[in-house]
Amino acid sequence: MAPRMLILNHSRRFIILVLLFLVISPVFVVSAQSPDVSIERANQAKEDSLRALEQVEKVRETAQRAEITAEKAFAESKNIADVSERIFGKVQMFLYIILGIFGIIQGVSLFSEFKRRRVEESRFQDIFDKQIESLGKLGQVIDTVKQAFSIQIKESEAKEEYIKKAKELEETLKGYFKDYMGQFDRIEVEIEPFKKLSRLEWVSISDEQRNLAKAARASFDTIPKSVFSKIDDQSRLGEMSYQLGVSAFYDNDIIAASDLLERAKSVYDKLGESVRTTRHRNPYAFCHHFLGLIEKNWCRNGMTIEASLEKAKEYLERANEILGQDPMELLSPLTLAEIQSYLAHNREDAYSLIQDCIKKTDDLKNSGKKLNPNQQNLLVRAYLLKGNLEYIKANYEASKSSYASALNVKPENFYALFSQGWLAVKSKLGDAKSLFRESLNLLRGANLLNKPELTTRGTILAQAVIAAYHSNDPKKDDYLNLFRNLLNRTLQVGDRNPLFFSPTTKKVVTAEQLRNEVDEERKIII
Repeated sequence: MAPRMLILNHSRRFIILVLLFLVISPVFVVSAQSPDVSIERANQAKEDSLRALEQVEKVRETAQRAEITAEKAFAESKNIADVSERIFGKVQMFLYIILGIFGIIQGVSLFSEFKRRRVEESRFQDIFDKQIESLGKLGQVIDTVKQAFSIQIKESEAKEEYIKKAKELEETLKGYFKDYMGQFDRIEVEIEPFKKLSRLEWVSISDEQRNLAKAARASFDTIPKSVFSKIDDQSRLGEMSYQLGVSAFYDNDIIAASDLLERAKSVYDKLGESVRTTRHRNPYAFCHHFLGLIEKNWCRNGMTIEASLEKAKEYLERANEILGQDPMELLSPLTLAEIQSYLAHNREDAYSLIQDCIKKTDDLKNSGKKLNPNQQNLLVRAYLLKGNLEYIKANYEASKSSYASALNVKPENFYALFSQGWLAVKSKLGDAKSLFRESLNLLRGANLLNKPELTTRGTILAQAVIAAYHSNDPKKDDYLNLFRNLLNRTLQVGDRNPLFFSPTTKKVVTAEQLRNEVDEERKIII
């Protein structure tokens, strides 16, 4: 558009300049002639100029029309060019599409041909590879056959060597088993004397016997458990485990005692009901008895005293069930009654059991039989438990009568005298100081302070401290130091802590509770 407009502008200027020159030039010519002639000619020139101006105006109008026509022609030509360009573009696009389709067709054809040739090549390669693989496998088969023959030869040699080693190992194991069985037999001989001990007699075994039992336990622990399963008569294992378990209990080795007694119980459980009708009935029942004592005297961590007593009660109930209605059996029923006396909801049951035991002894005496020392001790224990139950109920007169009955059976019994002394302190029934002095004399004479069980010794020392301070005994501070030294040391064994009988409340307490009760009583006395 810009070049066209530039040309039109220059053409218009050129035409105007030509016309101006034609108009002005006559004026200059006329002005150079004479005046008359000049005026005439001037008029003539004026007219000519007017006509020229008219001509110029016409020429200008013509030029404008020519310009408009030229612009229209240019616009039409531009439209024609745009249309032509669009048509050409579409034709060009159409040709590209045709060429593209042709190229795709050619490409697909070439790719199909290429793919076909690759498939053929692949098939050929597969056939070739399979042939090579077949040759390789054939070689492997040959190698495998060679190896098989070689292995067969080696296995034959190895088998002979294995059989030889196995026989040697078997002989070695037989030797070990024979040695361990010999060790088992020796332990059985060593602990033979303990089989004659009653449950009450275990308390008073000598230091020599205690060391012998400890050595036997150590030797027993070295025997592999696999050997035990090969013992033909399993009752031998049960009886040995029971004896060693009881020895551990009175040695305060509570963990070993529990393990050994549980093993004995397990052996007897597997023997079945036949145990009840054989010589193994009592050891089987006594396993439950001592397992009950462990729960009564040693409470597991995280377990309440009441829960531990309930578990102890279950063991003792089972022991009494196995023993049946044996008229000579007093210890297990009385132990069960003791446990029940510590449980508020079982105290009536405890009282009934105690009365049954007292009746058993009365029946023995009425039959003309004399009570042996163990039976006498158990009768004393029955009266003490009865007196404690009456004390808990605040039936002090009945309690005093029961303690007196215990002293009638055994006048030298420390526990009965101390119980009467403590009852005198609480109820004013009797001379407390005199009773405490007498009980301390019995304590020193009976050497009770050397009791093997920690829980029993702790209770006796508590009684000694209370009796000594109430009677102003010169050894009161000695008893107090012994009591504190015992309870202030680490008492826990494995996951268990000891429980003690409280001589003031007649209940089961922890070491800390017992220590606090004794200290409070001392403060009152002082």
